[in-house]
Amino acid sequence: MRTLVWAVLAIAGSGCGSAGGDGDADADADVDADTDADADTDADADTDSDTDADADTDTDADADVDADADAPSECSGNTDCVAAQCCHPTDCVPLDEQPNCEGIGCTDVCEAGTMDCGQGHCECQDGFCVAVIAGAGGI
Repeated sequence: MRTLVWAVLAIAGSGCGSAGGDGDADADADVDADTDADADTDADADTDSDTDADADTDTDADADVDADADAPSECSGNTDCVAAQCCHPTDCVPLDEQPNCEGIGCTDVCEAGTMDCGQGHCECQDGFCVAVIAGAGGI
């Protein structure tokens, strides 16, 4: 059995090589199959070593190196955020996700831990809509 494995390996190894003599099948002087003629070993058109096609220049002043890798933000100001529930709201959502409260009747009770009766409001913090509620680390 061992003799058979060695024979297979010897046969498989004997076919390696290329016209370029560099251990790969392309005609350049490197040892990869990089056909896009840039300085890296991947097949995209930029010179960094990842597989996306951008050059990874950081233009958004954050900690990552891709300007396109940031999570999308929900808001840019407080007016972009609204209550997520029709009655006794405890969360906030972007304006375009505002619930349809037409025909919904709410009680006049000012429930604690909600934004009822001016106890809280919606804010845009770090690009996300959040509820700021009195007594809950908020107001």
